[in-house]
Amino acid sequence: MPLTTTQLKDKARACLLAGAAGDALGYQVEFYDLESIREEYGPLGITAYRLGPKGKALISDDTQMTLFTAAGLLYGKSQSAKGKDLLDAVRCSYYDWLRTQQDVFEEEEVLAKLKNRPAVSRLADVQELYALRAPGNTCLNALAAFEAYDTERRANTRKGCGGIMRVAPAGIFFPPEGEGDYTMSDAELLRFGADIAAITHGHPLGYIPAGIAALLVRKAIYEGPEKDLGTLLDETMAAARRTFKEEAASHQKDEAAAMDYVEELVSMARMLAMNDHSDTDNILLLGEGWVAEETLAIAVYCALRYERDLSAALIAAVNHDGDSDSTGAVTGNILGAYLGTAGLGEQWTKDLELADLISEMAGELCD
Repeated sequence: MPLTTTQLKDKARACLLAGAAGDALGYQVEFYDLESIREEYGPLGITAYRLGPKGKALISDDTQMTLFTAAGLLYGKSQSAKGKDLLDAVRCSYYDWLRTQQDVFEEEEVLAKLKNRPAVSRLADVQELYALRAPGNTCLNALAAFEAYDTERRANTRKGCGGIMRVAPAGIFFPPEGEGDYTMSDAELLRFGADIAAITHGHPLGYIPAGIAALLVRKAIYEGPEKDLGTLLDETMAAARRTFKEEAASHQKDEAAAMDYVEELVSMARMLAMNDHSDTDNILLLGEGWVAEETLAIAVYCALRYERDLSAALIAAVNHDGDSDSTGAVTGNILGAYLGTAGLGEQWTKDLELADLISEMAGELCD
């Protein structure tokens, strides 16, 4: 049965709010190892927000850039953009984000280009976003080049998680074929999500996991929880295999080996989610999440392990040695999309920075 507009917006809001919650929880310990987390927060690790200025749980650059992804898609829609033009709209919105981070730049050329480039979204007027929340150097440097990078014209050979952590709005914005405006096939969405990541991260292991995350979010919204999350993951990975391996263009043959590795890691995550070992032991086998394929694997593990318990999933996703805010964000995106706001407890939204703005923009993606 097709989703009503109310149901769709509920899941969209849960997707972005849960992602922001995982980000905010993980941001508090992003640069801690597990031993330090437990020393600071107790033997269970961090399990709740420690509020910052103005009594808020602060978001990181992950949620900032997620908001600017959403803003770019909405700007593109207002301009009736399609295809590459819509991708350019997202890129232009990232320049708006770059403006909010301009204090990190000393180069006059970069500052001049930012000054002369008109803003494309209302987020440029949100003062709370003018805050440095550990922005990734790869994102900053790639955007500061002001070049039109994507999976065909690659920015670099970086595969960090700075692409995957911001693509969830694409899974909301593009419904499946036959479900409304701006529809995309699974293959088209996989490519578009990958292109969003490739604006800054040019290695196939940097952008393929982002395409997978975008499609999994969409499937979680439109097909879950009628289908279990494992089935949705299987369908997503099968589509990704066709897109990035079996049907890859001749100039994208390096994607096949990358896809093989992503499949291997995701399969391990699925297997680990079914054992009785501790989350910390299992996540250690998947990596630390600083690179995109590990972020995806950790998020898949946590979402499958705690398919009906968003709080447990978020806590597992951030209590490890690695990039806790990104693994928390992607886990939240997936399970929020799957469960809707009914699975999102008030403890994760009440004190969350910019929660109203996040909820509002998520709803606008469905209009």
